[in-house]
Amino acid sequence: MRFAKYWTVAKNSSGTVTAKGWSDASQDDAAKKASDRLQRILNWLHNPQRDLDRYQYVVDDMICEQVIDRIESRDGNEIAVVSRNAYGSLILNITCVMIVDIDVESTIKRPGMIARLFGAKATSVDSVKARKLEQIRQWQNDHVDYSFRVYRTAAGLRAIVTNRVFESIDASTLQIMAELDSDPLYRNLCKSQKCFRARLTPKPWRIGCRSPREKFPFASKQSEQAFDKWYETYCQRTKNWSVCEFLESIGSRSIHPIAEQIIDLHDGFCCAKELKLA
Repeated sequence: MRFAKYWTVAKNSSGTVTAKGWSDASQDDAAKKASDRLQRILNWLHNPQRDLDRYQYVVDDMICEQVIDRIESRDGNEIAVVSRNAYGSLILNITCVMIVDIDVESTIKRPGMIARLFGAKATSVDSVKARKLEQIRQWQNDHVDYSFRVYRTAAGLRAIVTNRVFESIDASTLQIMAELDSDPLYRNLCKSQKCFRARLTPKPWRIGCRSPREKFPFASKQSEQAFDKWYETYCQRTKNWSVCEFLESIGSRSIHPIAEQIIDLHDGFCCAKELKLA
């Protein structure tokens, strides 16, 4: 899990090409890295036959999101970061508590026109969620040393391992997530960014709010102020929506202290009762 202290952007003279730079040392160092990266991109655009340094282009696998809060365990070690992603939602990032995202909505195949003429209907999202929940129960029954809290989301399910913590996201961890039918894109994200992630606040377009035009790192003070104005509207809209609905605990009621701390944070943010999910 890598979050830099300083971020900035550099643009070419016409403003059509932008590069990001980060640093843990200073804003000036971040500006130098942004300038260097911009030059590499411009060189590649002038000579596309050359290999673009993609590792640098993707900002060294650094998570380019604004850090809102850093969460420490009760013994003073950093265990999580709350960040804000590109479309303005708050994200919980944590290395040691497994969060499994199971996407249902995107996996449902809709019947074609001919099939509909003969009465075929699309499988309901709720029925698939119920089937996925039963799969989690069955998996836990075969692996009794794992326990879960399971939540319903707008597009699927979210499961949090409650009775243990993980030292890293390695092949065995990814295998567990795959067996639980976690979204492949989410697994790749966890692997590349070396942390589990859970969205804490709604997606803007699900609550009738456009996505922000301005992105972090902000190119100017005016850009940041424009984002802040958008964020005020977004926060007002989120009051009538939630991200998760708790369904059930599966397995042992024993909870690891760090998992308990993360669950308290998670549920406090995104498990308001009797609200629509977004």
